[in-house]
Amino acid sequence: MADSTVKPSGGDFTTRASALSDAATRAGHTITIIASGDARHAGLDNEGSNYELAVSAAHCIVVNNTGCVIDGIIVKQDGTGSSDEGIRFADNSTLTVKNTIIWADTQDTNQDGFRSNETGDITVNFEQVYIYGFSRGGYNGNHAAPPNDPTRTHNLNSCGFWNNGHEDSTSAGGVNIHSNHSSATITANLFNCWSLGNDGHASAEDYSEKLVSSGTVTWNISHCIDSDNSIVAVLDAGGTNLASRTLRDATAGGNEVLVQDITTAPYDLTLIDDATNNDAQDVHTVDTVHGLTIPSTDIAGTSRPQNTSHDIGSFEIVVVAAAEDEDAGLFTPGQHQPIIKLPTMTPY
Repeated sequence: MADSTVKPSGGDFTTRASALSDAATRAGHTITIIASGDARHAGLDNEGSNYELAVSAAHCIVVNNTGCVIDGIIVKQDGTGSSDEGIRFADNSTLTVKNTIIWADTQDTNQDGFRSNETGDITVNFEQVYIYGFSRGGYNGNHAAPPNDPTRTHNLNSCGFWNNGHEDSTSAGGVNIHSNHSSATITANLFNCWSLGNDGHASAEDYSEKLVSSGTVTWNISHCIDSDNSIVAVLDAGGTNLASRTLRDATAGGNEVLVQDITTAPYDLTLIDDATNNDAQDVHTVDTVHGLTIPSTDIAGTSRPQNTSHDIGSFEIVVVAAAEDEDAGLFTPGQHQPIIKLPTMTPY
């Protein structure tokens, strides 16, 4: 997004905020928010260097129309109000969120990174999204009680959820799917995601479901990671998942996912290059499963995969060419050897 005049069909506006506010009040409008160029983050919140939507009260974004797309921005919840969400989805439709960081640093009551609050059929697509720091839930697929028999689909592809759910709520944790209708048919497709270090009510931590009036939730999960063995508790189909890993920013010797910084806000969830200890590195060669395909570039724009296998989550570890020691004639394994130039020979 550039700092230029925004011109929706309803008039000319000199700021994004006024244009979006106008569009949000118009029935049938579809909004696409895409950050590009210098406005687009490189996988972490640089606190002012990139396009960041920071809100100190109420929800950061409320989606009321179908087909909306959010791509490449940072959504920060600075509010202290109960139930202040990062993104609230309040329409019976489709929503796509990609390459986006949604985080909170306040930990106030009943806040979710994402919360669906509609009554009818929906499809939500999250691709390369990180959600962290929310008091109740990271991804809260909580549906209002509908008048019909809704069909709902949650597609989570190459996402990460951390440090969410620090209150005693059955809708808490990293990823929670919630049914409020006895005839609801809900499908949760998860591929190449990790959900680590999330708390909640009893076992409602990294991955969980809440069935208020029965209903059906089908979990298809492949090549994902948890910290509490909660995948096996909800899994219906899929597999090759990793259980009981710990998210760390320095190795403690195994069974861990290693990222750059989970100590100092705004945090940096870029994966650390440690093939021995980082269990999210070079994990699998599957490109597509459950109808989800790993994107060709990661959240920071790096080509995926860098090696023959994919890294789990939104980041792909950048492969850096090993240095050569030309004087010693030594080359690191995997490094292309240079062409050896011989002196020109003069024939007799």
